[in-house]
Amino acid sequence: MGAAGGKVRRVAYRAPRYTLRPHDSKGMRFSRKRKGAQIFDTEIVNISETGMAFRVSVEHAPIIGETIKVEFNVPGERYKIAWFANVIWLETPYNRADRKRERVKAGIQFHEFPRRHKAILQQGLRARFNELMLEERRQKILTFFRSLPEAGLYLGVIALVAAFFYYFTQRTPTYDENRPTQWGERFFQKVIKDKPK
Repeated sequence: MGAAGGKVRRVAYRAPRYTLRPHDSKGMRFSRKRKGAQIFDTEIVNISETGMAFRVSVEHAPIIGETIKVEFNVPGERYKIAWFANVIWLETPYNRADRKRERVKAGIQFHEFPRRHKAILQQGLRARFNELMLEERRQKILTFFRSLPEAGLYLGVIALVAAFFYYFTQRTPTYDENRPTQWGERFFQKVIKDKPK
């Protein structure tokens, strides 16, 4: 059914993606039947349990719908996986450096991924996602403690202002609540009546 029927079909299910960080092994190799099974070395951008994205030169880029063989290191694990994948999208480079080097980004989906491969990949990604969550919590705690001096300064200023208003709104010893005083009377007594002649 189309959008009018209330249902939208997904082209491909995408599991949560892990973007590789500097300390991860980003290297991968792939081969294409169309190129006589020649092997190309490239770099992974992100990976999930269903597929991955990688950068490749325009000259060696696969085409959408093509089946390629990939080999890569599992993030967080010492295992390597080699399997088949379908190319599901290509993206022209928006990065100036990539445009200069004529590189494109390709997205692939693993084809009938064996259970053992999937379990190993899930385990590695789970470890990496847990690391990211711990790092995020650590950063939040650090940010909180770094903001304490600034927050303390604001609270100190607020306390001083409150103390100032509290002090100057207290009754003086000469205040008589039963003695009516017109507005400005004290001012005139001080400034006009006591004015030297």
